[in-house]
Amino acid sequence: PDAHTVTPQIVTGAEVPPSREAQTLYTTVAQTTSIATRGRESVAVVLAPAHVPVERTLFSIPATFSRNFSRSVGLDAFEGTQRPVAHGPRDIVPTDEVLSGEIDRVSLPASGFNAAIRNEQLSIESVLSSNLRSDATVNITVQNQDDAPLPIAAIALQMRQRKLCFEAEPGTGYALLYGTAESVRAPVYDYTRLFQPSDTAASATLGPEAPNPLFVAGPQTSTKRSYLDRHPELLWIVLILVISALGTVAVRSAKRAGGS
Repeated sequence: PDAHTVTPQIVTGAEVPPSREAQTLYTTVAQTTSIATRGRESVAVVLAPAHVPVERTLFSIPATFSRNFSRSVGLDAFEGTQRPVAHGPRDIVPTDEVLSGEIDRVSLPASGFNAAIRNEQLSIESVLSSNLRSDATVNITVQNQDDAPLPIAAIALQMRQRKLCFEAEPGTGYALLYGTAESVRAPVYDYTRLFQPSDTAASATLGPEAPNPLFVAGPQTSTKRSYLDRHPELLWIVLILVISALGTVAVRSAKRAGGS
């Protein structure tokens, strides 16, 4: 109610919270430090592992490099280590994924009433397929045009960090099992719907990978299961139809008995 005149002395500071993108944590799935110069381009090749999503490409440039720059970046990814034979224009085959973006760094000192300008974008969004059956080759190209090549120290393919959450008893060891045939459906737990995040949750680190000594091959793990095994809901549908038919017959019989 008591309005005050806003003066510079009243304002003690201002803060802009980081964006959701700035808060996102990434994990490197593959990287290379071998960057070659080919004409007016800097090129690199990275082998992305199969079944692993790639969502960002990060370029590492030494902080000692103080020059301002802006470069267009292109990614060309294809499954395997040998590019399939092209059957279309520009030698792009149907299995290729072509992405583009831009990296830059701009730093300008303050002038007059203008504050210093500082902007840095050293990554581009790179959503590549995660359902590949084999490794993928990713060709990365940085367009230098007439400028000198950037001193790129490394180029990394990254994915957003994922967390597996579960209720655990202190001092108890747990095992993460995977590798079941794709035809077997994943279980559904109520914990997914009832999950409540906690700021005091404990973190666990996976140990070395090892074969499951208790694994026994059976119908559940066989890829050649019957149609009924792959669609168990059909059993319930048939059961409901049978019950409905029996109910209809019983109602009609009761009506006939009452009429006579």
